[in-house]
Amino acid sequence: LQHSTPAKLSWWQRFIESVTLPQHSLASVTGVLVLVLVAFWFGRQQTGGIDAQMQDQLLAQSIKLHLTQSEIFLTQVSNGSGSAQTQATAERLLTSNRLYKRALAQQGGQFTAELLQSLEPVLMEYANGTTAQDQQPTANWVSHDDGERLMFQIKAMKQQLAEQNDLI
Repeated sequence: LQHSTPAKLSWWQRFIESVTLPQHSLASVTGVLVLVLVAFWFGRQQTGGIDAQMQDQLLAQSIKLHLTQSEIFLTQVSNGSGSAQTQATAERLLTSNRLYKRALAQQGGQFTAELLQSLEPVLMEYANGTTAQDQQPTANWVSHDDGERLMFQIKAMKQQLAEQNDLI
């Protein structure tokens, strides 16, 4: 091929010329293509994803964070310092709570699931807006002792997750 001005060459001629030039020879294009195919094949061979132990640890840390957020929320509303976003926060926590319960059903964390189950009615009352800002919800907060028991369970589970990173 003759080297002429690029404007006069058709797209096919420019392609052939670029493949046959020393810096873009057919051998180098073939080499790159082989590397891409090998990388693709190795990527398909991997079993992908995270192993079960890592999944358990991620779930445990996520639940710990959820319990921390729930504890802060319950402390704020029990002290009457809940914000105007109380209902929205409760809805978000309730949704997270239900997702974690579902995940625990597959993982087998019975005690953690029971704690989330006892937390759900309280969050549901705030999420549905059935409580006034200065009034405690009735579910699990019937007496001061029940509220303290739920808060104690949350703190104990958070400590368990922090120390052993294990769902029980």
